[in-house]
Amino acid sequence: MRSVLIGIPVQEKIYSTKQAVLVYSLMRLLDLRDQGMSIHSYLVSDFSAAIAKELGLSEQAVVDVATAALLHDIGKIGLPDAILQQTGPLSPAEWSVIRQHPEQGAAILEDTPALSHLARAVRGHHERWDGSGYPNQIAGSAIPLDARIIAVAESYHAMMG
Repeated sequence: MRSVLIGIPVQEKIYSTKQAVLVYSLMRLLDLRDQGMSIHSYLVSDFSAAIAKELGLSEQAVVDVATAALLHDIGKIGLPDAILQQTGPLSPAEWSVIRQHPEQGAAILEDTPALSHLARAVRGHHERWDGSGYPNQIAGSAIPLDARIIAVAESYHAMMG
């Protein structure tokens, strides 16, 4: 899948970097765990890139935000099938497991030197402006800008269904 919503070819820029093999291998793993997850990730990446571009971020910053958005749910690789594939409401204990995916994703990226600079965006993509998010309940401008962009893009995708 390639970016279609933004003026700069973000996915092509990722393809041309040393990160490309790692990024797309991780995306393939995520899709193997939960088919369709990569479609969500690509759309969130597109929306994030469009937001970053509209904010006037540098081309490299746009690419980094788009790449982090592409990998924002990579921590879901470690979730149990019973939770990942559940169709009904989650119990409080199951929500607790789900809420671990930003930290697990950040840990995966931190262990990968070519991707470690993306970890803070992945870790923070479920933080909320009012401090009610997770995993660290940080608030306002303490949330990294790239994580805030991904959160908005993911919310937009969820609303658009």
